[in-house]
Amino acid sequence: IYSFFMHLPVYSVSIILSSLLPNINQEKEKELLVDIFSELVVTNSTYKYQICNKYLLSKEHTNKIQEFVLEVLQSTIKYDSGDIWTSSTKSMFELWSSPTFVKRSTITHHDYISRSMILSLENMDKPILENAFLSILISGVHSHLTSPLYAKKKWGMKIGEIFSKILSPEAPLEFEYYDEQSPEEEILTSSSNEENTDIIYKKRVYESSESEDPNELYNFNATEDTSSDSLISYDMSDDETDLGSVKLPTYIREAIVSLRSDDPDQIESTLLILDRLLMEEPGSIKEVAVTLANVLLHLSNQYEINNFNQNKRTAFVTLLTCAPRVVGSYLCEEFYAQENTLSQRLDILSVLQEGSRRLSSFQTQSKPEITEIKPAVQTLGKSRVWGSTPTLKSSSINKFNEYINLYFFSLANKIDISGVGSLDLLGEDSVVLGTLVHTLGVFIDCAGKRIENMPLSESLLKVVILLRLIFYI
Repeated sequence: IYSFFMHLPVYSVSIILSSLLPNINQEKEKELLVDIFSELVVTNSTYKYQICNKYLLSKEHTNKIQEFVLEVLQSTIKYDSGDIWTSSTKSMFELWSSPTFVKRSTITHHDYISRSMILSLENMDKPILENAFLSILISGVHSHLTSPLYAKKKWGMKIGEIFSKILSPEAPLEFEYYDEQSPEEEILTSSSNEENTDIIYKKRVYESSESEDPNELYNFNATEDTSSDSLISYDMSDDETDLGSVKLPTYIREAIVSLRSDDPDQIESTLLILDRLLMEEPGSIKEVAVTLANVLLHLSNQYEINNFNQNKRTAFVTLLTCAPRVVGSYLCEEFYAQENTLSQRLDILSVLQEGSRRLSSFQTQSKPEITEIKPAVQTLGKSRVWGSTPTLKSSSINKFNEYINLYFFSLANKIDISGVGSLDLLGEDSVVLGTLVHTLGVFIDCAGKRIENMPLSESLLKVVILLRLIFYI
């Protein structure tokens, strides 16, 4: 069995793992595969990447697969003295402790990494924790406790309590937190020692009985005066004093600060005017272009803002057209970055497509070209001198031709179908593959029919033929 897995083609390893791991049901099968894959992780770089990156860090999987992966890493200790286990566990702890991960990760991905950490800490000894992971965990707990999201803050409390029990079982940390439940089932404590202390929130229990008279149940007296004259009128006018004004950013740097804030009104107002603000300040964009692109790329609609995606995309495309070289290089690099989600990668391709179309509509003047030579006749006295007069014509090319090579080859040269890179284009990430190839085709189409673009077309054709052959095989 080991020889079978060892000699699999590189591009098929991801497909085999995604089909095999969810179907491990029996304990004997699990023990056998743990031994096999632990040795493969040590001896084969493809399996090492799949287990240590894809299944441990990059994506969330079922609890059964998660436990299997951690057991495989734990079993590598008998083959390499714990080097792979230490490095992979340290990478997981560093990812969990990163303030960027705490702020930008999705709830499901964060829960997956946090659960992996708890399972790892349960089997960890005090000397190993103190020597290799203590400082990382302390900074990570601090980052989680300062998070505005209670779900992530709660994970920080739990992991802080667990590793404190390992360090000092006699006096571990204890945090006060409540389990998130429905509003009707929230438990609110009150001190019984204090007088005049009441329970503010109570769970309402409605009981109905067919034998009870509704009038008696609510103590309703039909003889009482129930006319509208006996009711006290309230002032229903609204002077809108409770609506605070939102300060709109005047400069791009102020817009970046507003987009990083936790105020949904501020974020919505900034996205509405960001497109106009970028057009008004084209000279000051290059200095902050990468920072703004990073903020827009990781900005999520966690407050359910109306027209959020449309306004964000409009501003993003405008930013790309104002600083095409800087922002384009950043987006092409971020497309293959390991920490980005599939949604962010698709956003990158969408912005690059729309931005290239807009850049291709901008015309720039090129040097005059000789397009026609007409015969000319000059008369000198009684003799005629025959000659030729060249006709000069100024041609125009679209602005996107300046960046076509940068955009195209930055994306095309890093296409990896082996599944070892940050994207598994033939496996779980195949939804990105079609959009990626389409984006490369959009680049060539926007560049126009120029002889200089022939190598680009040939490169794209080779990619398409290769993909078709792989799928046929």
